[in-house]
Amino acid sequence: DDGSFAEANEVFEFEILESPDYETVPDFATTLVTVASNGTEVSGPQPSGEGSLWQALVNANTASGPQEIHFDPAGFDPGTAPHFIELDDSLLLSNGLTIIGPGANLAVIRPSNDALFSLVRVLSGTSARVESLGFANGHSTFGGGVDNSGDLTLVDCDFDSNLADFDGGAVFNTGTLTVERSTFHANRSAGGGGIRNLGTATVLQSTFHGNIGARN
Repeated sequence: DDGSFAEANEVFEFEILESPDYETVPDFATTLVTVASNGTEVSGPQPSGEGSLWQALVNANTASGPQEIHFDPAGFDPGTAPHFIELDDSLLLSNGLTIIGPGANLAVIRPSNDALFSLVRVLSGTSARVESLGFANGHSTFGGGVDNSGDLTLVDCDFDSNLADFDGGAVFNTGTLTVERSTFHANRSAGGGGIRNLGTATVLQSTFHGNIGARN
């Protein structure tokens, strides 16, 4: 016991201690218990632990079938927005996952450190969707905000001040990308300040301004 809450997919070993009240059989005195997924609702902007986006993603990724992550409006008060969710590493989206944020101006994901990583990654063979979420200050080699090689849909998202050392300040795409009603502002890279597309991309009703790249 490390004194923290049990998390999804965490394994505990229990040992049955000897007692005069019962008899123990040595070969069967221990057992392993795996903690099941315990929810995909984000209760607030805390970076980890129960109710965090990180934990909701762990729970969704360990569950079977398509999953949805929702945000509790009570934890993202417009009066104190934006609420920053700080990440230590990329959010790796599983196949069939949908993230529905409370609004791109209310919940914004950003890095907690200076390490190089995309805020969100979607691997080849994975289909995912992200709605109503902000992406800010991401910094990676490719895709400061998003690195997509799967099939990704972005709706009502905002990308602000993300940086890629090579391509795709906000989004680097080598898969299939659909962007709807989203905003790209002040993102930078050597190639494609807003989006660097090397796959198939469809962009609808979206705004790009102040992005800097040799190949926008």
